[in-house]
Amino acid sequence: MTKPLLKATIFIFLLTNVVFSQGFKVDDTLNVVTLQKVRVPDIPLVLSAITKVNSLSAEILNSAGSSILKLTEKQQFQKPASAEVAAKVAQQQGRGVTVQTYFEPMFEEPGVYYLKLAINVTGEAGKALVADKYYMINVNLPTLAAPVAVRNNYFFGESPAFSFAVREFTDQDKYSYKISDGVSTIKDGAGSFVNLTDLCNDPQNVGKVIKIEGFYNNELMSYTDPQTGNPVKASWDIAIQKPGLGDFSGWATLSEKDSGERSCLVYKCGESSFASIPFLVILE
Repeated sequence: MTKPLLKATIFIFLLTNVVFSQGFKVDDTLNVVTLQKVRVPDIPLVLSAITKVNSLSAEILNSAGSSILKLTEKQQFQKPASAEVAAKVAQQQGRGVTVQTYFEPMFEEPGVYYLKLAINVTGEAGKALVADKYYMINVNLPTLAAPVAVRNNYFFGESPAFSFAVREFTDQDKYSYKISDGVSTIKDGAGSFVNLTDLCNDPQNVGKVIKIEGFYNNELMSYTDPQTGNPVKASWDIAIQKPGLGDFSGWATLSEKDSGERSCLVYKCGESSFASIPFLVILE
């Protein structure tokens, strides 16, 4: 048996042993996280001596092997394009060209998926090459870089802040957040760091339940809690509580030289509003 034939036999043997219950052979397995584009195949598929690209398409299959999404041209890389292949072949008097292609899907939910890449091209001999290639994609949730320090309740006047960054998402420009009160958006911003100081120091927010949501690529994030290992959505509800007796601290002490008109922040009992009221300090 010649060496090329031996190599081909070994390759076919290996492929026939990577057959899953869905009835198709898997060419490669990739491990990725949600909300992040993945290149499939990881190394572009190379087709040599091609005179015509009839079609190169892909679709996503679920774990059972059923089609759930057809990928679009915007999710495909192909070089040269199909029209350019025909033009180059004509210039080369019928000689074929090399075509490279891959797809870039993104998954919103964790799970096991397959990408089916359907190939339909024509070679120099005029024969059509029609084949399907399958890639298994294991999609997991990203993991927090550090625990999220968010409480359910805050008092007026606190200055809390936290980050919802995950290890796998390194592009800070793709993080964003939104803060709302159930009716309208109070604040939104870019990045994974959320400062709640202004929120907790605004009298209008006292007594409200505030929702904070974290996004990546404009999609609501989910992540794996580093302490429990459980899946968690990047969404938190907090309440801004009214200050009660004994809740105030850090009052300024007046020296003998302090005098004149000053103002203080007064909370009116039974009301959810504050007022800045001037008063006169008289030193005897």
